[in-house]
Amino acid sequence: MRYSFFDPQRDSGQVSDFLVEFKEAAESLVALLRKSNIKIVPYFSDSLPYFSSLSREEKESILSKINFLVKVYSSSISQIYSNQALVWRALKKLKMQIPNEIMGSIDDDDIVEIYDTQFIQQFCNLRFFEICSYSIEQLTCLPWTQLWERRPKDIEDLFEIAAVLSEEQKPIFLSNRHKVKEMSSPFQYEIDYELKAAAPVKNIQGDLVGFIVVEGSEVTGGALTAEEEEAYLKRYLYPLEMGANIRSLN
Repeated sequence: MRYSFFDPQRDSGQVSDFLVEFKEAAESLVALLRKSNIKIVPYFSDSLPYFSSLSREEKESILSKINFLVKVYSSSISQIYSNQALVWRALKKLKMQIPNEIMGSIDDDDIVEIYDTQFIQQFCNLRFFEICSYSIEQLTCLPWTQLWERRPKDIEDLFEIAAVLSEEQKPIFLSNRHKVKEMSSPFQYEIDYELKAAAPVKNIQGDLVGFIVVEGSEVTGGALTAEEEEAYLKRYLYPLEMGANIRSLN
């Protein structure tokens, strides 16, 4: 199965209208992120071209992932969780575990991601959304190799680190720095990226099911001016918020 963390039969059941359910889930996630002053668009086209191209199984798993993020973020945003507490909450819900050394290394400014063994992202913290301009649809439907441009050598290094983690199954602490650029987002952010730490993720039976990475990133440039970015948000994000406000009044 491509998305190993989320079992469609367990989490999402039978979905009668995938497009409607995806839009509702993505908009719910975006609404939560806005409470933390994070501006991100749920999708750029009503036809959902990336989501629509996936198999039924992949659609169900993506819906489960988004709904999972909504559950994890809901309490953290309302109760001001630390970064470590948010990651711990996610791992507990996933019934996964990581080495204690990694948890202790996570600072509140860090980006934290969890990938399965096929390098499909299964969890990210709130900070992740602050340094990207992709839509929720793009982030959940496209592999990271189609989202962020890196030098071939930098990609090789990342896969080598994953290979070491799979073989030795113990945490790695390092400072792997390189440049990253968004490949097909509207803002095309340029990012100074640092991989600080990585470790295996295991299920409660002790089986390797993925990897957790702790990162530092800073946006250093982009294709649009601040005024042009605001125009994009007015076109794709603010109309959704207005519609939500109207629905809440009815």
